[in-house]
Amino acid sequence: MLAVQTPAYEDPTGWIALESAFARHVVALREEVGNEIERIVLVCPRMSKQVYGAQRHHMTVLRDSDGVEILCPYDEDDSSLAFWTRSFLASLPPLWKQMKRARVLHSGMAFNIRRPLLALLNVMAWLQDLPTLFVLDIDFREDARRYRRLGQWSIWKYALNAFVLEPFRRLQLHLAPLMSDLVLFKGSSLVADYGRGLPHVHAFYDTVHSANDVLSEAAVQRRQGWLATSESPTFILCYFGRFTWKKGLDRIVEAISIARQSDCDIQLLLIGGGDLEEALRTQIESLGLTDCVKVHPQVEYGRRLFELLEAVHACVAAPLVEDTPRAAFDAFARGLPIVSFDTAYFRDLQQESGAVALASWPDSESLAAAIVALAADRGLLAGMAKNAVRFAATNTQDTWLQRRNEWSRRYLLDGRDVDDHEARVDCN
Repeated sequence: MLAVQTPAYEDPTGWIALESAFARHVVALREEVGNEIERIVLVCPRMSKQVYGAQRHHMTVLRDSDGVEILCPYDEDDSSLAFWTRSFLASLPPLWKQMKRARVLHSGMAFNIRRPLLALLNVMAWLQDLPTLFVLDIDFREDARRYRRLGQWSIWKYALNAFVLEPFRRLQLHLAPLMSDLVLFKGSSLVADYGRGLPHVHAFYDTVHSANDVLSEAAVQRRQGWLATSESPTFILCYFGRFTWKKGLDRIVEAISIARQSDCDIQLLLIGGGDLEEALRTQIESLGLTDCVKVHPQVEYGRRLFELLEAVHACVAAPLVEDTPRAAFDAFARGLPIVSFDTAYFRDLQQESGAVALASWPDSESLAAAIVALAADRGLLAGMAKNAVRFAATNTQDTWLQRRNEWSRRYLLDGRDVDDHEARVDCN
């Protein structure tokens, strides 16, 4: 059983439709576990026909031959009253029956306290002694403070999140290591704070780069030599990804302006696109940075991107709320250290990789100071580049798939009586 909070559309004729990226993940998961399972049963909210009609171009259809079926305990537009008094109660018998047949529950945290589907499923699995994998892919613990500081939340919304929703979520973090057979937190700080030192609680990174994307040892040496010399006196920074407000691109542009005022010879390359592109161009022009800040259209991950990054010294990130960008590892793989605000994800990366320079969130002046300091110390920059490649080489997608498979077998399957679970659905 695979339990998620992402809605899916269930057609009366039998096929289902999932958001395209999620559908690819489910299909890959089904292929990964191979002949060990019969089917994946997806447990999620039901998307309405109207919403599906509006989003169908971004969704992928799965049929019975894909080995995936669906069980929707409630409609995505159900009120909390409808969830508790009608939808979930009616779904309890089929859910309980499906869990009896299942081999593993793949679940996570319920963020919605009004309709806490995943939390309820975790409790049901614990009551049935069903092996459970609990995954949390983001550290939410500073969200309330940050959204309030940024002016995104009213005092009422801040209070609701800080004193009601966050304690509910933290309670799940405390219980997960006690109730689940395998717990995966994205970030070593979550493991340190909630793992209780238990062997089945692990940090993980969700990477997509391969060993072929990582610079060779000879290429690293050449890059270190280039970084450590003054052959390229202009310090070139890069950001590649989506142009959304949460990425803090306006803070990055502002930091470049501040850094140049201190006579730092610096340029910025922004690769990507999104809703904020026009606003960014306006900001760049208003600050008089058109000669040193360039916007490049989005390019696919691969050779073309790598060519653009060859002349770049480091990458920059300024997440305004917690973010776990895969682009961080893509940058590491090409020998690019990162300058970033000190969010939980980048603090963890800094401690584990030695390839991140941190600035105080969300201060553009602090970010500018970190950029200027790194630009002035090319020896440090070269050492960080070597650390970046080494860290990327030990955290490829294949490496993490292998680690997760090993953990899944150790904590979810090998420790159980497999014969007693022959008919169950494995979804790890």
